[in-house]
Amino acid sequence: MYDCPNCAGSLKFDIQTQKMKCDSCSTLIDIYKLEDDRGMADERRADELDEEFDEEYEVTMFTCPQCGGRIYSMDTQAAGFCSYCGAATVLNSRLENVVRPKYIVPFRITKNRCVDIYRNYIKQKKFIPKEFRDENSIESFRGIYVPFWVYKAKQDDLVSFQAVQYKDEFRGKMKYTYKVSGILDCDYYGALHDASGALEDDIGEQLLPYDLDRFQKFSPAYLSGFYADIADVDPDVYNRYIARVIEQVTVENLKQHPMLHGYIVGEDPSEEFDFKTRMVKADLVMLPVWLLSYRKGNRIAYIAVNGLTGKIAADMPISPPKYIISSFIFSLPVFALIKWVLTATEHTTFSELGIQALGYIVAWLAVIVMSIYTNDMYWIWERENRYGDLGKDYVQKGAYSFAMKWRGILKKEKLDNAISSTAWIIGAVCFIGVIAIGLSPLSGYTIGGYNIIFLLFGLSLISGLLSTSVIGLRRMLRITAKGRFLGYLVTLAGVLGPFIVFWLPVEAAVMYLAIFLSALCGIYAFTDLIKRYNVLCTRKLPQYRYEGGDHYV
Repeated sequence: MYDCPNCAGSLKFDIQTQKMKCDSCSTLIDIYKLEDDRGMADERRADELDEEFDEEYEVTMFTCPQCGGRIYSMDTQAAGFCSYCGAATVLNSRLENVVRPKYIVPFRITKNRCVDIYRNYIKQKKFIPKEFRDENSIESFRGIYVPFWVYKAKQDDLVSFQAVQYKDEFRGKMKYTYKVSGILDCDYYGALHDASGALEDDIGEQLLPYDLDRFQKFSPAYLSGFYADIADVDPDVYNRYIARVIEQVTVENLKQHPMLHGYIVGEDPSEEFDFKTRMVKADLVMLPVWLLSYRKGNRIAYIAVNGLTGKIAADMPISPPKYIISSFIFSLPVFALIKWVLTATEHTTFSELGIQALGYIVAWLAVIVMSIYTNDMYWIWERENRYGDLGKDYVQKGAYSFAMKWRGILKKEKLDNAISSTAWIIGAVCFIGVIAIGLSPLSGYTIGGYNIIFLLFGLSLISGLLSTSVIGLRRMLRITAKGRFLGYLVTLAGVLGPFIVFWLPVEAAVMYLAIFLSALCGIYAFTDLIKRYNVLCTRKLPQYRYEGGDHYV
């Protein structure tokens, strides 16, 4: 606690004035003058000279009795709720020593301004649950300083890469590929990554960027009236990730280099650049975040607002009744338009297809539903396991074990992408063929009793069905989500019904029955998808254990 020199009241950091302000007499005091008065001038001078400064300082550590989450502050008052699990409980507190960061970016956005930003944001979210608009909940934003590593890197080695140039010659447009060599002499400072195992990487990345010009020499006084997260992830964990980010910047700089004017760098997406990026050091900086949590059952949603720029990273689930009713209302004019097109056209091809054209359209819609369902199921599983979240991996099992498993999964996804790309190519060729043949005298040509345009429609539908079902099955076998096969089989049934009828000359009643059953499968799929999407947009309740300085999530 910082005491006012005039009335002995509590001093807290005031965002508007960027000074310490007394709660009682409103006295304003410069933070660094306050530090000097407390006998910390020598420590500040050492920091200004860029010397190593790892001194610890004493804080009040608050621990949630339900999830074990920890935040700290300079204040001693009890915290009334947990920012990580949403529990409305008095947190346990005790004094501890933590490592002193080198820099801090003070809050520039007040809580009132943060609330206004959030209100404007949710105006665009028509399907969110009503509790996200509750005024009492909105007022629960908490100011937290989140630890980030800010990296300094260097590239000073011989490198080579390809540069491409296109020239118009008498033979046509020619492509020339050159090997470019040179010595890089690049220094980088400012790449950021969160240093907290509790804050998921996707939230930290969405909140970026933070302006380096706003960095201030750290003083504990900035924390007065706010909270701070624990820096429990070593900077080395993110070295490879930060190196890739920096190398992308190097490529963009090379594209603008005067000597490479007229050449294209990085045209081949498979080309790997090796710029010998070395991490020189990583400094700890505390960055301001307004954090709000919504808890429902065993799930929790986070809304984080950048305390400097106002940028939002939000988990936004969907209210199933709002979404289904709105989708039903929107679908009415869509189906009315499809029916009008099929009825109004006098083209002989569509006349010959008759009711089968409707079956084709419904089958394609069912394929799309199946693709969305399997993709979202897979995405949810990745999110639940937090694959690629190196900070969580480091805190939980040790550096890079999850990263290695993640790379194995990415290899399997290459085959999925190849299958999907092949299906898209076949579908595009069929679509172009339908247009070309439909405008030519060949539109009435038949093969084996089937119209050629009908066969092209069927070929595109078969390619879409096979690719979607195969990729979906591969993904369902890969994940461990409960109920995954039931949803997969229901969406597959929704495709096969109109697909089979599409090839058979059936009565209109049979076609409409197949369409009705397909619609029921689609309703089930979308209902389940909304539930899954709400899982995707929320997170598991965190559970933390701390044993003698070793952290386990």
